Amino acid sequence: MSTDGSWKGRAMTRPDLLLLDVNETLSDLSPLGSRLTEVGLGEDALGGWFAGVLRDGFALQVTGVCADFAEVAGAHLRTLLTAAGRPADDDAVEHVLSGFSRLPLH
Repeated sequence: MSTDGSWKGRAMTRPDLLLLDVNETLSDLSPLGSRLTEVGLGEDALGGWFAGVLRDGFALQVTGVCADFAEVAGAHLRTLLTAAGRPADDDAVEHVLSGFSRLPLH
């Protein structure tokens, strides 16, 4: 940007990297609430669960650990299921996580 706040005379350069936040920006996560209900957590668990997934993913990234989204989401889901006294088995986790591929786009 020039000193007068305009883009005059400045060529736009192609960025080396472009990052996009796709979950909740491009897709609607609310349908995952019914899947959480089906495994015994309830729709109201969606916000806290997803916020925890993001928190854990960001924390791992800044410490230099590259973790798969599904691993982080599944681990946090298992923790919530166990705390709620519900089975934290592979079937329950797969049922919830498979819902990501069926989310409607905004």
